[in-house]
Amino acid sequence: MTNTAWKILASSSYDDSIKLYASDYTSDEWMVSHSLPPAPPKHYHFPNDTREPEADESGTGHTNTVWASAFSPDGHYIASCSDDLTIRIWARYAKRDVEGEPGGAFRVGRTEKEGWYCTSVLKGYHDRTIFSIDWTEAGNWKPEATDEKTAVLGRIITTGGDGKICVFGVTAIPNDSARSGFSIQHTVLATFEQAHGVYDVNSITWCRLGQQSAASSSQEQSTNRWQPPPKQVDDDGDDTMDVEDGPEAKASRQSSMWKDARNVFATAGDDGMIKVWRLKDD
Repeated sequence: MTNTAWKILASSSYDDSIKLYASDYTSDEWMVSHSLPPAPPKHYHFPNDTREPEADESGTGHTNTVWASAFSPDGHYIASCSDDLTIRIWARYAKRDVEGEPGGAFRVGRTEKEGWYCTSVLKGYHDRTIFSIDWTEAGNWKPEATDEKTAVLGRIITTGGDGKICVFGVTAIPNDSARSGFSIQHTVLATFEQAHGVYDVNSITWCRLGQQSAASSSQEQSTNRWQPPPKQVDDDGDDTMDVEDGPEAKASRQSSMWKDARNVFATAGDDGMIKVWRLKDD
């Protein structure tokens, strides 16, 4: 998964970790800038073992294979999914030098300027491996209770071996004790059972809009109506034909075409099918 705005590439692995790659500041080569590590191993307990069980490392990395990851629309967060049946959200934070100022003055590399840590764990929503995850803008979704300090981070969608699709709305609220300055909250917006019948669902992705299509969609959402094309009128005052090639007509058709496109997503399953879905606004 690539974050084009911040020029970061993320990869997932069987070693339970996530690697982030960035262009080296001295060259055009891509190098590992950060490794989001797995959770530390826990010791086994035997009948004669008197040690206390270790605490649940829910604030650290995954405990099994990481299958996929996705950047938030603003680029400050990463969501990942795994064989451990959890969805983890990682936050970017600015590192500080010895004087306590943001960033370091001795180098301008991304590794020295920023770090990532697991800030939130979503679990209990899938019964089998979570294979795929994607993150998009909020669209028409707005949290029920929010204030001007709350940041709406968009919507996360997941699917996996249980054939289930989950859609979450994600927000960030100020928290001075958090390294990123914010705490993550999530809301379940929708769930779909047996999306591909009895088969696993291997991949899921939101509809991506180009700049022109996104502008048309935004215009449609702001006006919330479709304008019919103008009519040509003959000398007797009768309608003769639609003017289909005028700029206003084209804009209207394009706006209508991309209406609700931000609520569209696609899935691919072990049944060999690709399905396109539309999330309805409540």
